[in-house]
Amino acid sequence: MAGGRADLGIGVWDSEHQALEFTPYKTDELVLIVPNSHPLASKDSVRFNECANEPFVCLQSDSAIHMFMVKLAHELGHRLDVRVQVSRFGTVAGLVAAGVGIGIIPRSIFLDAGKGFQAVKLDEPWAARRLSVCVRCDIGAATPTDLLRRHLAKRRGT
Repeated sequence: MAGGRADLGIGVWDSEHQALEFTPYKTDELVLIVPNSHPLASKDSVRFNECANEPFVCLQSDSAIHMFMVKLAHELGHRLDVRVQVSRFGTVAGLVAAGVGIGIIPRSIFLDAGKGFQAVKLDEPWAARRLSVCVRCDIGAATPTDLLRRHLAKRRGT
């Protein structure tokens, strides 16, 4: 965004940025997904430390969520066992359903992902995410990008 490669984005960002403007959009949460037959499938919630030694299906290593999970596991004294890396959350869900491992995805993705796995609440403060629409500060008013940002802001929470 700040480098000029995109005019608008949606993401999690909790601090100021001199070149970007953020508009609150929606809230979402990260959930652990496990195959239906997995022992954790019957739990209401789980701490990351309880599942950090499991084999994981993750997004690619350059994704923010992958880097966060690797760092968090390391801080907890674990080495994340990544079985496969993919480019989309929907693919993570499909491989978890096939029994390749467990994964962490946004709950909003889980609602659209299909069957074969269960979502387990992550009892972690970082699992709750506030999404914002992000635009470069140099985007003018009434441009297509600004109009899209305003439209998304109106749909906040829906």
